[in-house]
Amino acid sequence: MGLAMIAPFTRRTIDALYERVGEPDALSAINAVIMDALDVDNSGIWLSRNGVISDLVVSDVIKASSEPYLRYYHKIDAWTLHRPAPNLVSLGYERVDEGELVRSEFYNDFARHFEMLRPMGVTLTLGQGVVATVASNRGSRQHMLDDGDKPVLQALVPHLRGALALQHLFGGSGQALYASRDGLDAQAHGVVLCDGHGRVAFANQAAQALAQGQDFFALGARDTGLRAVLPRDNQRLLALIGRAAEGQPGSLWLAGRNGQSLHVLVTPVPASRHGQARVMISIGLNRNPTGISEDGLQHMFGLSPAQAALCLLLAGGHTLEAAAALRGIAKTTARTHYSAILIKTGAGSMRGLMMLLARLPIVGTGF
Repeated sequence: MGLAMIAPFTRRTIDALYERVGEPDALSAINAVIMDALDVDNSGIWLSRNGVISDLVVSDVIKASSEPYLRYYHKIDAWTLHRPAPNLVSLGYERVDEGELVRSEFYNDFARHFEMLRPMGVTLTLGQGVVATVASNRGSRQHMLDDGDKPVLQALVPHLRGALALQHLFGGSGQALYASRDGLDAQAHGVVLCDGHGRVAFANQAAQALAQGQDFFALGARDTGLRAVLPRDNQRLLALIGRAAEGQPGSLWLAGRNGQSLHVLVTPVPASRHGQARVMISIGLNRNPTGISEDGLQHMFGLSPAQAALCLLLAGGHTLEAAAALRGIAKTTARTHYSAILIKTGAGSMRGLMMLLARLPIVGTGF
């Protein structure tokens, strides 16, 4: 099954993943989306902080497995003891020989009682010391997961990681969105939370510093909201914010009075129970608009250093030819890197890549 065949399907699923982040029981809701997308009997998500499982949700079919797994069997879990590289989907038999598995204590005393024989899973690094594991399974031996199922989950990996990272940052400990201001203030790039009319609910320290001179934008009073200082940019900015409030991310460049420029990524976020903010605006100066570093791109998607550097230039609004010139590489080399970027991120096109980066404006290697 190729990426082109599953693209329409994943777009619906991607929207659902991000929508579930705002729900009270977000992990369970995200898990339900995964089950539906993969057409599996059971699925689970667990978060580990510095090697210790801190959150675990599983589907109802295997809910009884949670207590014994947390108490003992996670220590001898044959599948998690042989983890592949982060962000790379694998099947159980790619980690552990099934002949050896069925003779193990883990299988005979635990897994077989829940019809777990060939799970499919992926590990995702969400932040400093925080790792998410996603695993799904079909109980029927006649319809076990196989290589044909892997592209579906692999195509969802960047978005699944994004949704889980947002859940961890904004709601991982049951706090509302606005309880995460300290985390947002720690970001080096500007972050503004506002409603669909640009009325600002929160701006981190970096955004306040950028707005102070009013070279690019003003945060505005509560009744006027965020405004670009140049009229020709203001209408476009407000239109982007309005579309993001309806679920569609986007980006633009803001020209400044000082001759510099800002890149602005606008993305929808879950509504807070304590406010009406529906939009996150990520603001970066010149070439690193997203706040995602080269290291972050390598970590998230498995890009090489050269691919990550090219990706940042593309995210900054450069054409492939201009990015190649800035990198000092041949156009053919740039096209090769670009093809690899699309494959590894699952974006499929330049528009898809920009949409992906707009979806994940503040997710880097740590929070």
